[in-house]
Amino acid sequence: MTADALHERFEVLVMKATDKMIDGPEQQELDAHVLGCADCAAELRDFGLIKVATDALAARLRSTARIAPPRPRQAERTITTVALLAILVGALMLMGFGIRMYWIDMTIPTIVKLGSTLVGGGLAVLMSMLVFGRIRDAGKDAYKEVDR
Repeated sequence: MTADALHERFEVLVMKATDKMIDGPEQQELDAHVLGCADCAAELRDFGLIKVATDALAARLRSTARIAPPRPRQAERTITTVALLAILVGALMLMGFGIRMYWIDMTIPTIVKLGSTLVGGGLAVLMSMLVFGRIRDAGKDAYKEVDR
């Protein structure tokens, strides 16, 4: 085995030792080699320091990831839902009155009446989908799928 191939083997053993994935005979072989090779001893020490730093960073990230984001209280969600429903009902009432008055006015061309009615109806459908979606999802936990 050439010197380069031998050192490649010990580089692999250094990485395995750093990750604590080395078995007994390999650990003994590495220990014996490190006693006589300053480069591998320095590399083993450096990898160990890097491992300690990255493990500390990972632990810190995991500890902050456990903090659950603030969620609105049930009362706030209920009030928001009621307010949105009130806005929807009021908008529909005003729109209904406006459409009735609009259709009674004979000076407005029929094509304009049809076009504006379709636009208003589309907006009403979109608004009701939004409100009913909020009502449907009000009791669901949005963060249930997040790993903690």
